[in-house]
Amino acid sequence: STSVNATYVPHAGERGTAHAEVYVADAHFELNAPCALAGARAMQNVLDVLSAGISMDTKIADAASSSSSTTSMPTLTASYHTGVWRAHLPWRSELEAQAPMRAVRVQFQHSMSVRDFVLGGRCVAAFSLESFALETGYYRDADAEDADGNFVAFPVAEIVGASSTIDVPSEAQSYMFRRQVPRVVVAVGEIRARANEVSMHLLNEIADLVIAQPLTADAIHTYEQMPSSSMSFDSFDVSATVDVLSARLEHVRVDVAVPVTQALMSNVTVEVKHANSDGDNSSADVVASASIEVDYLHPVKSAWEPIVEPARISIKAATAKYSLVALHVLIASGVDVTISPSVYEALLKASLVCEAAKSPIADLGASTAFGPRTYQMTNATGFDVEYALSLVGDHNVPTRVGQGRTSSGETQVMRVATLAAEANDGEERGLS
Repeated sequence: STSVNATYVPHAGERGTAHAEVYVADAHFELNAPCALAGARAMQNVLDVLSAGISMDTKIADAASSSSSTTSMPTLTASYHTGVWRAHLPWRSELEAQAPMRAVRVQFQHSMSVRDFVLGGRCVAAFSLESFALETGYYRDADAEDADGNFVAFPVAEIVGASSTIDVPSEAQSYMFRRQVPRVVVAVGEIRARANEVSMHLLNEIADLVIAQPLTADAIHTYEQMPSSSMSFDSFDVSATVDVLSARLEHVRVDVAVPVTQALMSNVTVEVKHANSDGDNSSADVVASASIEVDYLHPVKSAWEPIVEPARISIKAATAKYSLVALHVLIASGVDVTISPSVYEALLKASLVCEAAKSPIADLGASTAFGPRTYQMTNATGFDVEYALSLVGDHNVPTRVGQGRTSSGETQVMRVATLAAEANDGEERGLS
């Protein structure tokens, strides 16, 4: 559903006040290649119109600023918010004919507002992204009716609690054609990024498909040919804060992703002061700081262990004419780095995952030594051990599935046997 509420209240001898509220409920966009191409053509047409109209900005701005009709414009307060929007884009590989159908899914919820806006006066606008999630994956069976249950999804990015405020002060020139946005404030609660060999392979594949489209080259060419806009920013200040930013590399075992390494940044702050006096002497001062650490998943403890201990890093940079002229990096407490066999093993796994992302998706299961349905068992007891393996099935009934012997310090790669229903060869369910 969609609802629009608007009111206007006139005031004798003064500006009237207008209030507007727009709400768009949950929405689902099912996209495909022709739809994407049509959207690309529409965007190119928009760029063409902007390119043709930008040269008229100055003349229109002068006319608008000198027009007495602006004094009769009402004070506007407006808001726009949505339910949860979802978009789904499936595609097939042009190079891997036998590979399953892939898809990208996006889910987000957002809102925007502006209060007490007067043409030519101060404007305070806000944008909020309550939630954002991007995932990619593939279908086990493209012809299955239950598409959701048949889809193997791998999260790529997630944003929680993002908001921004743009504060534009009053000036004589009309806001619609102003040349500067004095201050932008951005605050983000948490940003999480995840990657594995399958998701990296799929994202690289769809990126290559987009870049290879003739419309992409045409849009880039149109953008490059656009003249400088009179609405370009002369000077502005930007401040951004992020509570937690994490990036995790994982390894896929069938439809389960097991963490390998992760990088964490917390209490991230960025301040940018930009000035452009005559269009050719652009300069910017940047100050940034964050607490950074890098961890790996210990194979024996099954817990995160540090590679780089938490450290607070501050950076100051200065640019002139879009060139870096000064850079200062300060690490208050130094950097402690752990080097051990477990760290080396984790870094080796990470390199294998990145290398496996280059393989066809149908062959990812056999592309590394740590393939699907596998795990490692390391004997860290200090003794030679004989062991028996049991699988707890339905109704918590254990079933003995194997036994073996391991020497002190030995690491064995174990494989979970394929389900009989999947293999259809009568293979017993269990561990081998």
